[in-house]
Amino acid sequence: MTAEEIKLIMLAASQVFYAASVAMALFIIDTGRREWVPYLATIIIIGLLGFTAAGFVDYLTAIVAMISFTLVATVYSTLSEFWKRQVRYGGMLLGLLAGFHQVHGIETVPLYSKWWEYGSKLLAFNFPLDKAYAGLLLALIAAQFHPQKRDWRYVWLVPVGVGALLLLVRVLGHPLEYTVPHYAAAFLFVNLMETCFAEELFFRGALQRELMLYLAPVPAIAITAVLFGLAHVYRGWEFVMLATLAGLLHGFVYRRTGVLSLSVLSHFLVNVAWIALFPSIPH
Repeated sequence: MTAEEIKLIMLAASQVFYAASVAMALFIIDTGRREWVPYLATIIIIGLLGFTAAGFVDYLTAIVAMISFTLVATVYSTLSEFWKRQVRYGGMLLGLLAGFHQVHGIETVPLYSKWWEYGSKLLAFNFPLDKAYAGLLLALIAAQFHPQKRDWRYVWLVPVGVGALLLLVRVLGHPLEYTVPHYAAAFLFVNLMETCFAEELFFRGALQRELMLYLAPVPAIAITAVLFGLAHVYRGWEFVMLATLAGLLHGFVYRRTGVLSLSVLSHFLVNVAWIALFPSIPH
């Protein structure tokens, strides 16, 4: 087995651990199983070690990250409210920096069209590790902060809200064109497990929940949605408007159901629908 094949296998295994971390994080947040947080941190660190061994994370950055994951998982719950708040603010700052790829010592992992073949072709999109693991750090914090009561009566907000957004896009003049993206499985994996997960942890799981400690729910949701929309300003002002409306949907889904997984699902369905049905929208 060549060194390149070993590296590809290591990357595949690391992404399996990452995906398991995402699934476990959402389960713990949504069910309140705080006693599982140390186990989640362990799985996160194993995946991070794999990416580090494959050469995509600097050793110093990996050590700092592993210490951070361990401390948040073991010490956060024992801190005073003042220091808990500082940890949350620090996590959100890191998430913001990672969202703009300003975290030192972490490279983007290239995805391959053929995992087991030497010299395989790179896909047109990659797996941003900085944003992914910043989302997991926020997940460790969210699992121990401000739990919400679950209410499944409002699950209908997801299909109704997504349908309303798609109808609006059609009214704005974008033609309905069914499109299947290249390497759809890998693309959907990255979009769900990295983009939607990390962004929902930052905007809804961290920022919106923090604002709701000081503001009424509607202003907190609205401010978060506007900031979510502005984060997409590089795609044009029409997309900012659509993203803001989508942010309102995700925020109300999370507020009404108390289930972060549903806001992640809402985000994912909107992204997939726009990409697969309305390719004329800037992506």
